[in-house]
Amino acid sequence: MIGGVGERVEVDESKFAKHKYHRGHRVGDGKSWVFGGIQTSNVSDGEKKPYFAVVVENRTRETLEGCIRKYIREGTTIVSDGWRAYMWLEHTRDYDWEMVNHSNNFVNPETGVCTNTIEGKWHGIKCRVPKRNRSGLRLDSHLREMMWRDQNKNDLWEAFLVALAEVCSVGERD
Repeated sequence: MIGGVGERVEVDESKFAKHKYHRGHRVGDGKSWVFGGIQTSNVSDGEKKPYFAVVVENRTRETLEGCIRKYIREGTTIVSDGWRAYMWLEHTRDYDWEMVNHSNNFVNPETGVCTNTIEGKWHGIKCRVPKRNRSGLRLDSHLREMMWRDQNKNDLWEAFLVALAEVCSVGERD
């Protein structure tokens, strides 16, 4: 989980799909929507911003609310665009909510909030996921690996050994 009281997390959803014949409209299996969030506050310079990215079936309120409750701690200020699936945040006490209406501008002129950090993260993720693997289980596997590598970038080998030991100890208990 990311965020917490006094923290800000930008959230957004993005379509990961390939273009048929590398042009024109996007095609896909319908399972290429990704929802994610990135913590933008209380992260020191040079430190990676904590984030999450998960494949979702759709962008409905129920789906996005479930993801927010699963991956973002209560008390967090959530920053989003004006997509109607986020409107429930206006009426909940569990989270604070700030919104930017992308139909009018990319930075809210009254509050100065934007979703530029999560939009930039989407660009970075899309550069790292091969186009042929942007649907279904392949996309989910790439996202999980990418998040794991980002979280353990300082010592991948040690993190791998720790994860392997955890898997082996779970197997012994079963």
